[in-house]
Amino acid sequence: MLNEKDRDVTKFLFSYDPFDESQLPSVYRFTRVLFGISSSPFLLSATIKHHLKKYLEKYTDTVNFLNENIYVADIIGSQPFVNQALTITLEATKILEDASISLHKWQTNSKFLHKAWQDKGVISDENPHFETFEKDN
Repeated sequence: MLNEKDRDVTKFLFSYDPFDESQLPSVYRFTRVLFGISSSPFLLSATIKHHLKKYLEKYTDTVNFLNENIYVADIIGSQPFVNQALTITLEATKILEDASISLHKWQTNSKFLHKAWQDKGVISDENPHFETFEKDN
């Protein structure tokens, strides 16, 4: 819900009969945040940043990772160690669940991490997008 004081910036005109020149259009205001308009990426980013600030002390590394690697609605990043990737995954999921944002589409080239995600319920057993790229030694 939009705060009452913020609703004035969402005003729009509506006319039941746009061809009736004697009828003035009515002025309405949205009561909820609109998505799909040009400000949507900004609003999503502002919402995410707000929730990240709440967790800065508790999950410092994860919040910093998200701040550096989030682009609109996607997180694109990597970690040098599987245990760090798992920790960030679990903490990021907790942080963004607080904002009612569900993280999904996780990808990894680590079979261990993929299995850990399944065990922790981060991904389902069926992940059609999972591919493994083994590193040559």
